[in-house]
Amino acid sequence: MNNRMNKKSGILGMIGTSSDFRDLDAAKKAGDEKAILTYDMFCYRIQLYIGAYVAAMNGVDAIAFYWWNWRKNSVGAKKTNL
Repeated sequence: MNNRMNKKSGILGMIGTSSDFRDLDAAKKAGDEKAILTYDMFCYRIQLYIGAYVAAMNGVDAIAFYWWNWRKNSVGAKKTNL
């Protein structure tokens, strides 16, 4: 049960082939119905959490998203200027 809950749930549990979001994106673009549903559910959960935080803070002025590429920005990796 521990293995199932910790290793075979989430995206892998939904589409059944991979837990990698890149594979989910490729399957979604190929028209896989499970992948489309999984992606829609993922987006819905993000919207739900954002809405809950906005409500808890009595509104917000802005929401900022920051993307960190851990492969390019990890210790020992070559730094690049964008």
